[in-house]
Amino acid sequence: MRRTFWDQLQREVMIEYPAKRIISLVPSQTELLFDLGLNQEIVGVTKFCIHPVAQVNGKTTIGGTKNINLDTIRSLKPDLIIGNKEENQKHQIEELMQEFPVWMSDVNDLDSAKQAIEQIGELVDRAPEAAYLNHLINAGFNDLQTLALRHQIKRSAVYLIWRGPYMAAGKGTFIDHLMALNGIHNVVDTPRYPEVELADLAALRPDLILLSSEPYPFGQKHIQEIQEVLPYTEVRLVDGEMFSWYQGALAVITRKDSKEKETLQKLNHYFSFQEVLSEKIILEEIGVGCQWPIGAIARVKDNQLELNSVLLSKDGEILLQSKEKGSIRDAEAMGRRIGKEIINYI
Repeated sequence: MRRTFWDQLQREVMIEYPAKRIISLVPSQTELLFDLGLNQEIVGVTKFCIHPVAQVNGKTTIGGTKNINLDTIRSLKPDLIIGNKEENQKHQIEELMQEFPVWMSDVNDLDSAKQAIEQIGELVDRAPEAAYLNHLINAGFNDLQTLALRHQIKRSAVYLIWRGPYMAAGKGTFIDHLMALNGIHNVVDTPRYPEVELADLAALRPDLILLSSEPYPFGQKHIQEIQEVLPYTEVRLVDGEMFSWYQGALAVITRKDSKEKETLQKLNHYFSFQEVLSEKIILEEIGVGCQWPIGAIARVKDNQLELNSVLLSKDGEILLQSKEKGSIRDAEAMGRRIGKEIINYI
């Protein structure tokens, strides 16, 4: 069936729906596709697409985000290519558009990131899963902003993405927007990604210098280098994926090995964490992702956690409803009990 969609560049994109052979040209969007429950449909990814590890390892690599291999892409015969305005080269994308359906994202703030998730969900026949991811993102950022306000977090910072020359995330970038949402003022007023000198940054007197893990792999040795020029500024290594990957997890739910886990833990809201934990444990217990027609919602009231879950058929019929109520400390156990109940049913 032929269907027409609009991408974030306001282009009309017609595809065979649902797409069966998808190529992703951006790491964050690759991870999003897997988060939405796709796997066999994804036939090509970039060499920078590293999450989730087990799934991407078996996919064909089509080059980097800036130097995609057009011949490899042609050999895969994709029926949908998903790219990004900022990450991919315009001339290569335009060449692909002559031969294949290409849907492009254009993300520079949280709203456009959530819009991309919603639109990609519709594009790949995973609209309910995308809506659930956006629900988690909304809940997470609401909590982060509330906590930042409560703890009066108001710090100035510079976010460095490159060295030789130094380059910073400036105004109008997704990184700048995320910083502002959480009480961090970006002192770099220049748009996009300007080159900067350490001496000029010293004159701005930021509270923090944040060194991203990507695209430049900043390390411990660079902290000392920078503090020689800015001795009174705190310099920290941060996980670039958590600041710039606009996928389902975004910067709210960190991976177990994330370098930002310790930092974000200081902003962790215990009740909200236990609510989300109990919901996600249900899917973990039964070994599936968001593609299953399962709904779960947890709420803390009067120091008790109430977890409700529903299993639906593909046509929306309620097959099983589950409910657990107990101590907040038992969030994981409650999620696992409901997961086991669902397993026994199916």
